[in-house]
Amino acid sequence: MKNAEYIHFKKAKPFRFGDVFVYIGVAVLIAFLFVYFVIIPRSSDNLGFGVFVDGKQVAVYNYGSFNPQITDNSFSDKIVYDKSANTLTVYYGHDNSHFNVIKIDDAKKTAVVKDANCSVSKDCVYTPSLKGDSAIVCVPHKLKIVGLKDKAPSLPTTGGVQ
Repeated sequence: MKNAEYIHFKKAKPFRFGDVFVYIGVAVLIAFLFVYFVIIPRSSDNLGFGVFVDGKQVAVYNYGSFNPQITDNSFSDKIVYDKSANTLTVYYGHDNSHFNVIKIDDAKKTAVVKDANCSVSKDCVYTPSLKGDSAIVCVPHKLKIVGLKDKAPSLPTTGGVQ
């Protein structure tokens, strides 16, 4: 760099007047996104959730019904609903030694996996509560709990594969 260019660069202002509009636009965009994603609450007009095991729907729970609908007869003795604790327990295996306990909150219209014996890390237990049409997945037990917004339950797809 020549000496004259260095002096001109050193005397130049950090930004020009037109740059202020760009900075203001970026600040407004950040503020808008913050308000949209953080401040505005999401509606929880959930109908309930569907329980899928190994890709097959085995039960549907509608919030406020206090009774799950068993959709797969082979799971009629493997799904236990405890009305007093408001939990739904799904058992697996030939001897029913594997399980996931789903805690249901009808007032908030949410569900969360409270206990499981799937693995040491129990990732499904630490998954946030089910809201809207989101999903909770327990990979070792091949369990998917899918929220029902205003549609029939269906498995979420990943990369076009179900």
